[in-house]
Amino acid sequence: MQTANDNITAITSTEFDSALKPENDELDSASKAEKDVEAEKCLSIITLLSEDEKEKAARTSYKYLVASTSATSKDGDNSEKPPPPSTEERDKYAMAMARRHLRAENGNEKKALQKMRNTIEYRD
Repeated sequence: MQTANDNITAITSTEFDSALKPENDELDSASKAEKDVEAEKCLSIITLLSEDEKEKAARTSYKYLVASTSATSKDGDNSEKPPPPSTEERDKYAMAMARRHLRAENGNEKKALQKMRNTIEYRD
C-alpha cells in the first residue's frame, strides 16, 4: 500500500535556493532601481530636516544612541572614550528612520516627512 509520503520528492537545499532566486537579471535591476528611488526620496526627506531633527532621528537607533552618548558621557573614570559619530553616520541612521516612514506611507514623501517630524516632536 502506498502512503502519502511515498509521493513526496526530496529536493536538495541547492535546488530549493535556486528556485527562490529570480530567473533573470531583469528582476534584480528592477529591484535595484526601486531601492535607488527609495534612497533618493529618503535623502530628500533628511535634507529638509534641521540638524537637531537629524540628531534626534538618528538617536532612534540604539547603536547610534549608545555611540553618541558614550562619546559625550562625563564619567569619573579616565578611560579613553571613542570619538563621537560623524555627521555621515548620523545621516545614515536618520535615513533609516526616513526609510521606515517612507515605506509606511507607501512612498509619499510629504506624508513621511510630516509623520517623521511628528514622531521626533513626540519623542522629545
